[in-house]
Amino acid sequence: MDQASVAAPPRATAPRRAASRGVNSDNGLVLPDAITGPPSRRRAVVVSALLGLLILAVVGWVFATRSGEFPYRVATVTRRTVVQTVEAQGRLDVSQRFEVPSPRAGHLVSIFVQVGASVAKDQPLAELDQEPSLATVRGSRAARRAAESRVSEARAALAAATDARRRIEALASRNVASDADVVNARTAEQKANAAVSAARDDLAAATENVTSAELQMDAGVIRAPAAGTVLEAPRWLGKIVGPERGPLFVIGSDVRTLRLDASVPESDIGSIHVGQVAQFTVPAFPDRTFRGEVVDRALEPETSTTGTSYRVGLTTTNADRSLLPGMSADVKFEIARAENALAVREAALRFTPQNATEAPARSRVFAVQNEKHIVQVNVVPGVSDAAFTAVTPREPGALRVGENVVIGLLPRADDERSGPGITLGTR
Repeated sequence: MDQASVAAPPRATAPRRAASRGVNSDNGLVLPDAITGPPSRRRAVVVSALLGLLILAVVGWVFATRSGEFPYRVATVTRRTVVQTVEAQGRLDVSQRFEVPSPRAGHLVSIFVQVGASVAKDQPLAELDQEPSLATVRGSRAARRAAESRVSEARAALAAATDARRRIEALASRNVASDADVVNARTAEQKANAAVSAARDDLAAATENVTSAELQMDAGVIRAPAAGTVLEAPRWLGKIVGPERGPLFVIGSDVRTLRLDASVPESDIGSIHVGQVAQFTVPAFPDRTFRGEVVDRALEPETSTTGTSYRVGLTTTNADRSLLPGMSADVKFEIARAENALAVREAALRFTPQNATEAPARSRVFAVQNEKHIVQVNVVPGVSDAAFTAVTPREPGALRVGENVVIGLLPRADDERSGPGITLGTR
């Protein structure tokens, strides 16, 4: 046989080309390139498949958990001190204040004290121009001296008239003087006596004028009416002042003891009484708490657009003088206190689950048992601070420290809402 006519054997590369195209030449099964491809591609496919299975498992667990989730919000029963308070707004001031006007008109020529200074009773505060007063005093004194001279002259004239009357009466007894001479002598004496009385009255008036002028001059020195602290004082000399121009100085009692006037709503005034202790804070010292004591309670109401209130006066010590008159204060009056009391959240007393029997308000709580069930516990509420309330179980031991009580419902999945966003419109 001719060697050229013998058929060439098939090439070995044909099956590999078929495999690379994903076709099995023996049975016609088509395999993905990712499996028949390189090893790195096969590992990526396996990892992706496992990750997908894991995600499906987590989602299924979440839905299974949510479907069996305990539907209540809870809080723990504790022991604590519960204090019931009444809150009010107030303002600090000195216990007493004295307004000191100028006693007379004049120019202010001297100021002896400044705001914040401590003064004693009758201590000089300021002085007015004294020249007009000095002139008045000099004139009144001269008028008094003139009145004194007239009194002396009237007395001398009276003495002379008395002597003349006596001589005339002696002569008349010897028939030397007539009855008319006696009458004239007696009349002259009476006139002289009247002149003495008039001169004395003039002297008294002149003396009063001197006293008044001296008082006016002394009034030129303005003095403190009581011991205390200067709250207001003039700043400039030369100012024209007078009684009709209002107070020139304001003197307050010692600022180491201040008064606090608080406005208490009528709904709470029945809980306030004299001797009651209160705590207050001021904006200037937000981290400090000050103590006050109720000293009086007004009888007349204060009515405004927001309602009716009553003024309650307190006194507080201010040894370091950090508090100043006029500061505003947030006041808390202590109404009641329960020490080491069994306490629950106020929300626990206000919660009622569906299908629960009717009961008086705030008379029960619902305790959690075995982390799955809730059971009603009847209690007697006590002192409350609006956040926590002291309670006493009607059955001893029915409620213990550390137990959980229901305070509300957990939000459902379909009630959850997304956060705020911006809507530009719809298509």
